[in-house]
Amino acid sequence: MKENKTEQIPEGIRRPLVWFGILIVAFGGFLLLYLGIVVYQVINNPEKVKIVEFVLRQVQIDDKAIFGSINNKPVEIYLSKELRTVIYVFLGVLMFSALAGIVKALISGGVKIIKVALLTTRTGESDKESNSLSSPVPDRETHPTLQNE
Repeated sequence: MKENKTEQIPEGIRRPLVWFGILIVAFGGFLLLYLGIVVYQVINNPEKVKIVEFVLRQVQIDDKAIFGSINNKPVEIYLSKELRTVIYVFLGVLMFSALAGIVKALISGGVKIIKVALLTTRTGESDKESNSLSSPVPDRETHPTLQNE
């Protein structure tokens, strides 16, 4: 397991790091709350959400999805309005999952900054105890009962 060495962080920088971490976590929380409100509005009243209103205006039946010619005969394929709506909803879900990933990274990054800033190192006897606990297998040279054998 990787050890964090906080003795390298000066005492004067720890407090601003903690506040910066708290700020990042709070920003991520507010962004998550906003995304939750938008999803709730899309489910209950999609016409009140501007982006959904814009996308639904862009869905037109007369747009050609694929067009060209085969043996000098024109070929045109149209997508139905429902299929276009499904495609736009799918793209919206992908965009939402990307934003949720950004929020997750903000919150976890803020928590890690706070942990690093608040982590204190042990000194003295407690440091020796932690080293002895890190290697639970007894050594013949250091274990008192095995030295007599």
